[in-house]
Amino acid sequence: MKEANLRLVWIRQYNRAHGRPLDAPVPEDVLSPWIGTRPAAGVERPSPDPVVATTSAPIARERNRMNKGEARYAQHLDARIVAGELLWYRFEGVKLRLADDSFYSPDFLVVTATRELELHEVKGRKGESFYAEEDARLKLRFAAESYPFRVIVVWPLTRPPGAWGQWQV
Repeated sequence: MKEANLRLVWIRQYNRAHGRPLDAPVPEDVLSPWIGTRPAAGVERPSPDPVVATTSAPIARERNRMNKGEARYAQHLDARIVAGELLWYRFEGVKLRLADDSFYSPDFLVVTATRELELHEVKGRKGESFYAEEDARLKLRFAAESYPFRVIVVWPLTRPPGAWGQWQV
């Protein structure tokens, strides 16, 4: 694993263990014993937590990084997993072909407690509803008609804090 990717994995592990947002900055003195240095002879670096390394958002490319709204929704999904409503989710975990040169990558692939697959798309708020360009709405409808997944658009609500609106396509 490249040093930059390893650094991001360690940052995510540290933040997850301390209940912080995954992409929050970590003090350099926390990482310096392991990141960017070679271990002394006979000292092994602990391997990254495989659960964090395989269930976190891909970290190699900038386009696969969560924005602030998606990061808040990921925290909401984490809380739903703890509550037993969901089993698993993955950020940008699937890419669907809609036509020859048209693809749709939902923000989250989600497995519910009843083992149903759902695609969750996070959108910005416009009033008490969500905002999406027309091409995005068309892709959502086409994906819902073409694939056996429940497609759900979610957006942050103003009240109560932390609540999310939902619209099933």
